[in-house]
Amino acid sequence: IFPQYDLFLPRPTTLLLFLSNNFTTFISSSLHTGGRILLGLLLGIISATSLALIAALFPVVRPSLERWTLWSQTMPVPLFSPLLGLLLGYNMGSSAVVTALICFFPIYLGWQQGRLALARDVSLLAMSYQPTRIRYIVCILMPAALPYALIGVKGAVNLAVLGAVIAEFSAAG
Repeated sequence: IFPQYDLFLPRPTTLLLFLSNNFTTFISSSLHTGGRILLGLLLGIISATSLALIAALFPVVRPSLERWTLWSQTMPVPLFSPLLGLLLGYNMGSSAVVTALICFFPIYLGWQQGRLALARDVSLLAMSYQPTRIRYIVCILMPAALPYALIGVKGAVNLAVLGAVIAEFSAAG
């Protein structure tokens, strides 16, 4: 009825026909993007967890790490994505770094929120046993903060898809 609208929104039959003709290309591209998503998410989880662990181990370093994490969120990643592509090369690694930069903050924030949510009574009880700092963090703090970190991972999964698409469109991958 309205043929001019086919330019903006194609008919579902047209999409199905296109998909059936290019199914192998669709599957290979989906697997390629999925690999970037998983690699970037894994890199974001590892970096956020390790920096949260460093912040918990060394309270002196925590303010500078918090400033860095806030800076990483004010930086426009789509603007710097082509620059990362130039610096790291146009491969899966540069798009994983872009995805990890986008995924990093909610996971780190989850760990820090979980650290702050630890009940004072639990902390005082644990301190009465005089554990080492590492044992306190591994046995008390990290298990208590894990639900908050998993909520951050849940949000980061959505951002990983966005990061991989941004990385592919901005020539970082």
